Amino acid sequence: MSAWLTAENAGYATGGRWLVERADLALHGGTLTVVIGPNGAGKSTLLRLMSGELTPQRGRVTSLGEPLPQVPAWHMAARRVVMAQSGRLGFPFRVHEVVALGILAVGRRLPRIERDDLVEASLRSADMLALADRDFQTLSGGEQQRVHFARALCQLEAARRIETRQVLMLDEPIASLDLEHQFALMDAARALTRRPDSPVAVLAILHDLNLAACYADHLVVLKSGRIAAQGPVSEILDEALLADVFGVRLDIARHYGLPVILPQARLLPVNPA
Repeated sequence: MSAWLTAENAGYATGGRWLVERADLALHGGTLTVVIGPNGAGKSTLLRLMSGELTPQRGRVTSLGEPLPQVPAWHMAARRVVMAQSGRLGFPFRVHEVVALGILAVGRRLPRIERDDLVEASLRSADMLALADRDFQTLSGGEQQRVHFARALCQLEAARRIETRQVLMLDEPIASLDLEHQFALMDAARALTRRPDSPVAVLAILHDLNLAACYADHLVVLKSGRIAAQGPVSEILDEALLADVFGVRLDIARHYGLPVILPQARLLPVNPA
């Protein structure tokens, strides 16, 4: 099956420095792709290139074979949905109004009752339905994060009337979430890739290596703007790669068949006194 979004030898530089260089990445429906790497490795820049927010200065990014600049904006809004790192709002929107923003570009012609149902279902999926009438600005950082996830879900669902080959992009989506909601969000993202009809392609940037190893169908490891390795977790993830990329020594164990990443134990000197 052909990829729904593809980067070919894509690169982006600023100030004479390549933030992303020679990136080749294909996103397929039914696959959860996770990008990991240290700070400054180029993870968010790669996502912004893939989403079309940035234009490659080398190579190209295509959506279903079309270069991104040639795809109409309204159609791209149906094909790919982005949940960015920072989602601050300068106006006193209520929570349900923020989620409804996901419908604006792709579902304004839907009947009012259908739009309301989409917003409610998305809020329920993000565990935010009870706070639907709250002022968004009064929420905690984690709650705001969940509202933006609900907005992304709402856009995806509304856009399915236009385009069934969709990509969801999540830039550090669990950064402000407690453990319960970290797992809930990642479970919801994975469920989108497992839908029997029109499965979504998901691209997520994560810092938690154990969550990345647990959820990724396809793992991408970035170092200094270049893809150091990519593939199934079981094939590419090892101690040598992690030491080279992150500069720390880690042990990889197995628990119920899943990799568990832990810092290497350090022996403390014994005081003979």
